[in-house]
Amino acid sequence: MLSPQFLSQLKRHRLNPSRISTGQHKGARTSTRHGSSLEFSDYQMYELGDDVRQIDWNVYARTEKVYVKRYLDEREVSISLYLDCTESMRTESVKWERATELTASLAYMILSSDDRLSLHLVGQQAAPLKKKGMRDAKGILHSMGNVKNDPGERDSRNPFMRSLKGRQRSKSSVTVLITDALEPLSDIIEALKWLSSKKERVYFIQLLHEDEISPPYTGDWKLKDSERGEEIDVSFQHSVIDRYLETLHTHNEAIQRECKRYGFTYRTLISSQPVNEMVLKDLKMSGMVR
Repeated sequence: MLSPQFLSQLKRHRLNPSRISTGQHKGARTSTRHGSSLEFSDYQMYELGDDVRQIDWNVYARTEKVYVKRYLDEREVSISLYLDCTESMRTESVKWERATELTASLAYMILSSDDRLSLHLVGQQAAPLKKKGMRDAKGILHSMGNVKNDPGERDSRNPFMRSLKGRQRSKSSVTVLITDALEPLSDIIEALKWLSSKKERVYFIQLLHEDEISPPYTGDWKLKDSERGEEIDVSFQHSVIDRYLETLHTHNEAIQRECKRYGFTYRTLISSQPVNEMVLKDLKMSGMVR
């Protein structure tokens, strides 16, 4: 599903830990706590009860004062990754392929960092996939390959954003959303407000097909709402396209404004981009990946 070269690059990257709180279990991320990792932090004066094995005798020889070494602890991060599997994401094969590749890339990177992953395929009648650490990294690629080729049994009762509240979830430090966000703005704002109450770091990734950014259509067309199945006759004139583009721009600006309001990170990606550019260029530029 992903090239060996790209997988090797993903192992050297991780979600940006800025403002991410860590869990109680051991992992590969440097915590703000002090513990027993190999990464040196600083010195402190020896106090009764400190581990005498941490005394730095070289410093004692120079200063005749007893200092102990302090090390940064390493803790795991719990990350919930939500992929929009509703109809609008699957109408264009390239868009769906890129969405699953992007999800697989982030999932592999998360697990390679020895973090804890909860993967939610929203729009499918499937329980979340819960994985932990490098031992599950290759397995997640196989799982996402199956999703890419067969989207599974569908659950189209609710749109993506409205479904977030009802998803069975455990507490996370980070939530990543991968969606086209082509839903009523009121549902999106309500979902973002709900996520803000969870006190999590949220990354909002909007994935659009290039035809959704710049419609190539001319003449008379019958359009079908992929989510609700409703049809409408449209005559594609310049004024209609201009009005659509203005509406899309206003819609996306409102999402970005709400994300900024809650301290979330927002990024729009186009499905014509290779997935390696999405992760190693665009998401790095936005600060989501380092």
